[in-house]
Amino acid sequence: MLLQKNKNMPSREDRKIIIQIVFFGVIFVSFISFAWASTDDLENLSGERTQQYSYDTKVERPVVRFEASGLRNPFKDIRDTGEKKNDKEKEKPVVEIPLPKLTLQGIIWGGEFPQAIINNNVVKVGDMVEGVKVLNIDKNGVTLVFEGKEHFIAGSLGGMNSTQGPLTED
Repeated sequence: MLLQKNKNMPSREDRKIIIQIVFFGVIFVSFISFAWASTDDLENLSGERTQQYSYDTKVERPVVRFEASGLRNPFKDIRDTGEKKNDKEKEKPVVEIPLPKLTLQGIIWGGEFPQAIINNNVVKVGDMVEGVKVLNIDKNGVTLVFEGKEHFIAGSLGGMNSTQGPLTED
């Protein structure tokens, strides 16, 4: 059975227009009611009446003063204390930390990521061994950095283990 349209029902376009008229009517009534509401009738959450201000009312604000006496200037270098030290105080004896004993046991340098075996640890460039950073690995040996200085461990020629004492500097 086919559904037949009721001739008394408004069309789809008429319903859209009716909905729009009702929507804008509600908004218009809401706007008018808020505009006519007086501030005397409004109360805040504590039950007190809101205070009305006119343009002639002066609002007194407390004077806020910032006193920075005894505080460090944030725009000056924190390392600069303002005192000039004597040259004797600046030159303190430099204590060198002894290099750890490292044993270069093997080098794998032909691949994409060269590797070395130092103190039974497989390392690559950038790794740390005994506090020493691996800087470079090539067929001749391993370049290391310890305490800001570069050191080199030479690889063995016959494939035998190369035991190095303190690292020799370049």
